[in-house]
Amino acid sequence: MLAMQTNTDRDLDDGSGILATMDGDIESAKQMADLFFETGAEQIKAMMVAVGRDDAETVVFNAHKCAGGAAACGLERLAGELHAFEHTARGMDGEQAMRECRRLESLFSDCRDNVALFFEGKERGKGNE
Repeated sequence: MLAMQTNTDRDLDDGSGILATMDGDIESAKQMADLFFETGAEQIKAMMVAVGRDDAETVVFNAHKCAGGAAACGLERLAGELHAFEHTARGMDGEQAMRECRRLESLFSDCRDNVALFFEGKERGKGNE
């Protein structure tokens, strides 16, 4: 039933990877997710600012950091998308790079929402045990 509440239009990560990373500890997994999504949002914003300044090194650096954080949280789809951008960003013109940053920002936001729904479902399920 939880899968029906998550975004099934896209192949999005949910919180199961984070939960597995934290050995099933829901509170620790939620804290890790909160930290990642807070810092990840800053990194995506920094990528967009860097694109506007035509600063490919900063774009790549922040894509790398955000991809690493996503991978550490078990958010494999998001990590893969960020990793791919990290390796193609230098070859993009500013308009292409900004479009890709906006796409990644949308994917990031959808992933954050999907993870939140996942943990809401886990919290509701806890009361039924």
